[in-house]
Amino acid sequence: MNKRWQISTDNATWLREVLPVNGSKIAFSETRDRDSGQAFFRKTMTSSLLFMDTPTSEDYTYFRSFERTPSRRCATIYIRLQFQCSGTWTTWWTGQFSTGSGKWNLHECWFEVKPETLDKYTCLLGAQSTKRNVLQVEPVTANVYEFPSLEFILCEWSGGAPTCEIPASYAQVRVWTPISPFQLVLAWREFNITECVGGNPVTPPGTGWTMDVDSCDTDGTSRWYRTPVIPYTFGDPQFFLDGDGFPEPPPDTCLWLKVGEFNFSVNPPGIVPFYICPSSGTPTEIDRARKLEDVADYLVEQMGCGLAGVRSDLFDWNAVGDTDGYVAGFDYVTGREAEVNSLLIVQNTDAKDPGASNPATIGEWSFKDLVQFMQVMQCLWYIDSDNYVRFEHWTHFARQQGLSISEFTKVNQSMTYEHMKSNVPRLERIAFSEALSRDFVGKDIVYSGPCVASDGDEKDYEAGNVITDVTFVLSDPGSIPKKGFVILASKFNGTDYDVNLVPGAITGNTLANGTLSTANIMRDYWTWNRYLPSAEMNGVQTVFDGTVDNISQSDVRVCMCCKMLRFDASKSVATQLGEALGGIEASVEDVSYNISLDRVELSLTYPYR
Repeated sequence: MNKRWQISTDNATWLREVLPVNGSKIAFSETRDRDSGQAFFRKTMTSSLLFMDTPTSEDYTYFRSFERTPSRRCATIYIRLQFQCSGTWTTWWTGQFSTGSGKWNLHECWFEVKPETLDKYTCLLGAQSTKRNVLQVEPVTANVYEFPSLEFILCEWSGGAPTCEIPASYAQVRVWTPISPFQLVLAWREFNITECVGGNPVTPPGTGWTMDVDSCDTDGTSRWYRTPVIPYTFGDPQFFLDGDGFPEPPPDTCLWLKVGEFNFSVNPPGIVPFYICPSSGTPTEIDRARKLEDVADYLVEQMGCGLAGVRSDLFDWNAVGDTDGYVAGFDYVTGREAEVNSLLIVQNTDAKDPGASNPATIGEWSFKDLVQFMQVMQCLWYIDSDNYVRFEHWTHFARQQGLSISEFTKVNQSMTYEHMKSNVPRLERIAFSEALSRDFVGKDIVYSGPCVASDGDEKDYEAGNVITDVTFVLSDPGSIPKKGFVILASKFNGTDYDVNLVPGAITGNTLANGTLSTANIMRDYWTWNRYLPSAEMNGVQTVFDGTVDNISQSDVRVCMCCKMLRFDASKSVATQLGEALGGIEASVEDVSYNISLDRVELSLTYPYR
C-alpha cells in the first residue's frame, strides 16, 4: 500500500507532506486500559519520528522556523498517516506535537519528536481528573428508611411486666393489645458480626458496642450488640389470617420483617407470627441529593470536549435499548425489575446532617471518580457513534466477530498457547470508604486450586471517596468524613425518591440501600468477568456465568493490507487455534503495527471452556 505523512496547523487544511527519514523503524500499538474501565482501543505511536533536510524535503528547515519563534514553539502541529486503497487516501492515525516537545541536534541538523495520539478520547482523558463542583446540579429529595441489623423479642405483658425474660441489652419499645385480653411487649437491639483479625475480635465502627459472642477460634467472627441508634417508628406489629382464621404470610405490600410469634389460646388459635413493615416508619428526608445521571452529564459538559452527554441501558440514562436482554424497567444483567435505574449522589455532610441549616456548597468530583464507581459495578465506558459517553455492564460487550485470520493470504499463526496462571489473583474485593453492616463490608472472592499462583495478587476495586451504607452514615455521623459522597439506589415515587429497602445477600437482613451493598453488588453484577469458572463469593462456593480470558496466544502475524485498515480491535478474531480449542473466538489483547514492513502482530486471549 502507498502511504504518506501530512501535517497541518489547524487540523483542517493538510497542504504539506513530510518525509520522516526513519520510516523503516516507525511502529504503532493498539491497546485498551481495562484497569481504567476503558472498553475501547487506542492507537499510539511507539517510536519517534526523525526529520532532516533531504533532496526531496526541507522538513528540518520547516520545523526549525517554529522552534526559532517563541510564539510558535509550543503551537500545536497536527500530523496524520494515510494509506491509499483503490485509489482513495484513508486517514489511519492522527497525532499532535510541538517543536518545543521534541529533541534537536543543531550540529547534525535533525529534529526528533514522538507525537501524541489525537482521537475522540484525547480531550476527555486529558480532563478526566479535573474536579468539578457537582453541587451545581439541581437537588432532589431522597427518603431513607433507616434499618440497621435488628433482632427482636416478643412476649406477653402481664401484671406490669413481661412474662418472658428480656435481657438488659434489649430496649422495650412497644406494648399493645392485638386480641383482648392479650397484651404483648416488643423489645429490640441492634447487632453486628465482624470478621476477626489475627484471631482477635474486631469492634464494629461507631459507639456503644458490647461483645455478645467471640467465635474467632471457630468461624473467624465475633458478634456484637448495642441499643438501636434509630427510633422505633413502625407502629404495632401485625399478624395476618386467612378466611378460616389461620395464619398466612403477609401480603406483598412491603418487605415485611418477622419480629416474633405468640401462641394464642383463643381465636385465632395456635402460634401466630407478627411482622413490622420497615417502610411504614418515618423516613429521613435528604433534600440535597442529586441524580447521578445529572451529575455525570454535568461532568461531561464541564470538560468542554463537545460530547453530547451520557447514556446507559443498565442505569436507564437516555437508554438506547440495543443491549441484548434490555427491557425498559428491568435490569438486563439480573433479569429482575430494575434497582439501579434511579441512582442518587449526596455530599457526605448533607447525608450526615440532612436537617442542617447550612447545606454543603462544595462537593468536588471528577469523571475519573465516576469511572471508579462504575468499575465497582463492573461497568466499562466508551464514546459511541453519536458522541455520547456510554457506561454498560461487562455483559454488554459480547464477542462480535471482527475478522477471520483465514481471510488473509500471508499469515503466521502459531498453535502454541499458555494459561495465564500468573494473572489469576488469590482474592478480589470491593472497598468502599466506610461500611458498618456485614453486607456492606462484604466478603472477598476467594480463588483456589492449581490454576491459582501461590503468590497470586489481591485485586482491589476501590470505590474512592464513596459510601453506600447510608444507615451507618445517618446513625454514626461522627464516624463519617466530611469529604466524599454517598451513592443511593432508589425508586421514583412520582415526587421524590425512596431509597431501596432490600435483603442483604449475606445476612438476609433488610437493608436501606442494600442494592448497593458489597454483597448484593457481587451477587448481582460480579458473576461475569471472573478469573476462574468458580470461586468462593459471599462466603459460599459459586459457579460464575462468565470468565475473563485466561489463555494467551502471541505472534499471530498478518499483512498490513487495506482490509486491516478497517480492523476493529474491540471485536473478536477467528483463528485456527480457536477452532482447535473447541470453536471459540479470541479477544484482542494488543496489536503491534510495523509500518515499514507492512506487518501486523496480534496478541490474543481466549476464554475457559
